Amino acid sequence: MAMTSHRPVPALAAVAGVSIVAVLSLGLAVTELLSDYFYAAAYLAQSTWQSLVFALEGQLQQADDGATIGAVIGNPLPIWWAVIAVYLLVGCGGAGLAAWRSGARWYDTACRWAVSGGRWMLVLFPFSQGRLIGYLLGVTWLDLLLAATAEFVAAVVCGLVVREWWILAQPLNPPVIDEELARTCEERWARRLLWGAFLTYTVIYTAMNWGMWSNMRIPHGDSAMYEEHLWNLTHGKGFRSFLDITPAADPPAAPTYRLFLGEHIQVIHLGLLPFHVLWPSQLMMELAQTLGIASLVFPLYSIVKRHTGSPSQAAGLAALALLAFPIHYLDIAIDGKTFRPTAFGFVIVLAAIDAFERRAWKLLAVWVLLTLTIQEDFTLVLGPLGLWFAWDAWRQKEHRAVRAGLALGVGSAVYLWTVMNVVLPWFRDGVPIHYARYFEKFGDTPVRVLWGMLTQPALVWESVGTTTSLIHALCLLVPLGFLPLASPSRLLVAAPLFGLLCMNELALSPPGPFHHFHAPIMPLLLWAAAAGLGNLSRRRLVAEGPLTPLPLLPGIGRWLTMSWANGSLAFGLGCCLWTGLVHDNSPLGLRFWDSGRPEYWRSRYRPDERVEQFAQVAALIPATARVASTDYVHTRLTHCERSYDYSDYRRVVPADCNYIVIDTRGPYSRIRYAEEVRELQQAPDQWELLPDITRGYFIVLKRKR
Repeated sequence: MAMTSHRPVPALAAVAGVSIVAVLSLGLAVTELLSDYFYAAAYLAQSTWQSLVFALEGQLQQADDGATIGAVIGNPLPIWWAVIAVYLLVGCGGAGLAAWRSGARWYDTACRWAVSGGRWMLVLFPFSQGRLIGYLLGVTWLDLLLAATAEFVAAVVCGLVVREWWILAQPLNPPVIDEELARTCEERWARRLLWGAFLTYTVIYTAMNWGMWSNMRIPHGDSAMYEEHLWNLTHGKGFRSFLDITPAADPPAAPTYRLFLGEHIQVIHLGLLPFHVLWPSQLMMELAQTLGIASLVFPLYSIVKRHTGSPSQAAGLAALALLAFPIHYLDIAIDGKTFRPTAFGFVIVLAAIDAFERRAWKLLAVWVLLTLTIQEDFTLVLGPLGLWFAWDAWRQKEHRAVRAGLALGVGSAVYLWTVMNVVLPWFRDGVPIHYARYFEKFGDTPVRVLWGMLTQPALVWESVGTTTSLIHALCLLVPLGFLPLASPSRLLVAAPLFGLLCMNELALSPPGPFHHFHAPIMPLLLWAAAAGLGNLSRRRLVAEGPLTPLPLLPGIGRWLTMSWANGSLAFGLGCCLWTGLVHDNSPLGLRFWDSGRPEYWRSRYRPDERVEQFAQVAALIPATARVASTDYVHTRLTHCERSYDYSDYRRVVPADCNYIVIDTRGPYSRIRYAEEVRELQQAPDQWELLPDITRGYFIVLKRKR
């Protein structure tokens, strides 16, 4: 990397000019953001935004339908003072850290930092004036596009600024030490970073998951139902959850049961049975999932180190992966679901890739078989992956690897066809697979959906070629610093699955990796990022002689001649931190601290009076009871003899049910008072309303006979 000592110190006039323009760009961007909730919604809840507008003596603006869409800032001076203060704090503090690390003078570093970092703020100007530019050009869709991508452009700017700081922070005179000693020190530092990232992620997300459990914020469906699988299996009730067996008939009948294998061929969580015997709790499941996600750093480290030859870059990308917000939403989804067996796919698929690259065939077979136990749609990863392996091995004339890749690709296709057309229908008694409805515009069964996609390219493009798909792609690529783009062939392996994500109506509500559907694609993106970093580490554009910088952005020519890999992780870190600031549900994100968001830490993780009152309800329900309950309460009653769902869409209570528990204050609660309970209205001779001992938080009914 070029040393900072070769960089001339900018003139004071240049420093002042760039700083003034940078502050103006930042101030206009912040003012525009606070003036239009279309922009501000990515950062602030509406109630928080309105409070901030009122604090700035502003007035809200409403659309014709009455929706609040904008504001007129009455006193913008606090915005400008805040922008100036932040700019000076980051500038002076960043220059101080860079000078301390590089050994340069603080004044010289501050001048360089002001110009090299401040110039990228100019990129924000078109976005702050997007509406005006669109009006002048007569382009009506420009404002929508700018609003949809504004936070990603800001993330790129943040990444470029961090990269410039990293360049300035390089030591002017690195110590000369033995090469072998340097390698040993680098590997020691890499291992510490790797384990530090693993332990930090595990502690934070275990605490968050356990906090949600303690505060009764974990739903039963697609979360606690998996713990119920293990409980029922160890108590002779079969591999099932009672979520999906409440009869949809009226009047109530005796329930009929169906194994969970009618939903997915998903048995990976059965590996937790030995631990569940010792600790039969949802808390154990949450800890196991968080450990599984955090463990992705180890196979990823091996892959990156193989491609780059650098332990520090390998540890850096592994740590960056655990900072990326798409990973976090697989631990705690946007709807509060916290446990899904698909989360174990990260480490397993990455381990399979690592095994293939090392030509460890026996290990590869083990990891592939484990992948098939995660969920049947992971074959959409293994199939294209096997074909890519076969193609790459054919180029290298490795015939055994070609055969292994083809076997993986063809075998995955056969397995998926068998599961979709034979196994699942058999367990469902011929009822169509439930997730076919995610693609109902193409058909109502998997075969019809596939046929519709193949025969209606216009409809496929209508789903894929949209702004929503663009946002989804940016959510996946920007937190990784666009590194997967540096390995196009590997990124292409993820293209079929990404196309399906864009056609999945539920996955795009809201657009982005906020549910669980993107779980299979993430290992492919991390693999492409690892190879992309390796490609960049071998690409050095070192110019001979002086460079001619571009007139508007002085120094960009020198920036393009750097070793691409040396600053790519710094760029990725900046992108990752900014996108996390906007979208993350952890303490790194604004959502965690915003009282208007459902992710707000006080309301999500701290037990409240509702939890205290439920302790009295739990004492009323014996372990031998057959109880129907609303979601979130259902999670706490799965160890009863039977635990039925009492949700809005499944309100028919089985004939053998003898208790009903209704949460009147929890998420999605629809019933507030006992007079609204249908069973008391229609069958008062069968149900007894127990005295309220919970101050109205819960309604408990007991069957009379």
